[in-house]
Amino acid sequence: MRHSKNRQAGITAVEFSLTAMVFFLFLFGIIEMARLVYLMNTVQEVTRSAAHAAAKTNFADADAMQYVRQKAIFRTSSGPLVLADQITDGHVRVDYMALVRSGNLQVLTAVSTLPATPMINRSTCIADPNDANCIRFVRVRLCGSGAGNVCNPIPYSLLVPIIPVQLSVPVATTIVTAESFGL
Repeated sequence: MRHSKNRQAGITAVEFSLTAMVFFLFLFGIIEMARLVYLMNTVQEVTRSAAHAAAKTNFADADAMQYVRQKAIFRTSSGPLVLADQITDGHVRVDYMALVRSGNLQVLTAVSTLPATPMINRSTCIADPNDANCIRFVRVRLCGSGAGNVCNPIPYSLLVPIIPVQLSVPVATTIVTAESFGL
């Protein structure tokens, strides 16, 4: 009789451990899915907020542009986005775009050389709105490594890396019309 109770206790422990593993795997999966949905919404808001602020901020003022990037990720200093340590203010890339006429088409291209001041940009745009140095739009993206026009995705890391998964942060880009640039 005593031998049967010990065997039953061992079986209960094994059943509990198997059930607990499935339960915790399911629980962490739900948490990661919720975090991914949060991240999908947040990266869109980060680019939207940064684009609207950059369209009103002097692009020649490096400190003001750094503040725009920090404010976009809901911070007042350098650091990561809440619940997404892989995204920092350094990942917020602001590009200034010109609308260049190419034959009968107008093509949106990145301005290669920024004007020295917003006033020079305004006079360039008044003279020729399709000039390659006339900033008419502001584009904001979240980019990982990469220079120039290359925007590599940011790798997504799980909170609890139980299962090795290679994911990227959802891509988000916002383009807005250039405004005053602080004039």
